[in-house]
Amino acid sequence: MYHFQGVTLRRATPEEAKNLYQLITEDERWAKFNGPYF
Repeated sequence: MYHFQGVTLRRATPEEAKNLYQLITEDERWAKFNGPYF
């Protein structure tokens, strides 16, 4: 986990990965500039 200024980041669980991937890549235009590189 990573903590910075009151925000905590953690690795997604395998159960969350599919939904997270869909959320990130749903808007192709947004993902082009802001999404991770898969």
